[in-house]
Amino acid sequence: MAKRVRRLLRGGRVVDLGGGHGLLAHAMLLLDDSSPSAIVVDTTLPPSSAKLHAVLAGEWPRLAGRVEFIARGLDEIDIRSTDVVVSSHACGDLTDRVLERASAAAARVAVLPCCHNLATCDAGALSGWVDKPMAIDIMRALRLQQRGYRTWTQTIPEEITPKNRLLIGARRPWKGRPTQALHPIVGPGPSVVGRPFQGRQTNARYCCVRVPGVGFRYRSNHSRMRRLTSSASAREWRDRLWSPFA
Repeated sequence: MAKRVRRLLRGGRVVDLGGGHGLLAHAMLLLDDSSPSAIVVDTTLPPSSAKLHAVLAGEWPRLAGRVEFIARGLDEIDIRSTDVVVSSHACGDLTDRVLERASAAAARVAVLPCCHNLATCDAGALSGWVDKPMAIDIMRALRLQQRGYRTWTQTIPEEITPKNRLLIGARRPWKGRPTQALHPIVGPGPSVVGRPFQGRQTNARYCCVRVPGVGFRYRSNHSRMRRLTSSASAREWRDRLWSPFA
């Protein structure tokens, strides 16, 4: 799992949720030294986890001091957007909680689900075509995509584990640029990243920018450019620029 994840996700602190002995976290660090550290989180850590880390650090000294074991619940951990969240064989809906925590922080994530709980996990309306465990994993990938993630679906060899479906996700980068944005209520606001807005038409995307000395403009993918003179009042700017969203 670690090898496949590292082919796509590099750097960042490794957060191994439900990590047990932390073997996955150690492997992630060994495969990519650009990750500064890793934390292994589990409600109950195995008594031998510290001993195993000492053995691994003795074999690979660069691991020393880079792995921290934390005996806490999954919801008690602060996850950063720069982290790589991983979880191997998080049972049942624990996988869903891992995905929710990672996506809430916009962190990169990789899970290898197992023990699909048919009573609590969402299989959508797909169980008529595929078996329910497969349907549950498909729905997990779809939910990540709906949250703005690019996803990769892979498998690891069945001789390693029959629960071998690997789901990897990374937040899609937003291609914007710093602009002077039009505040929807009071007119021109401070310099912020100008986000594209979705209009009523599904194929129309609008973006508002300020051109110094000219005024405010917006464009859509119909190649239209309308100029509003800088003498217009803030209310006129608001009414004319935001009319597509009214």
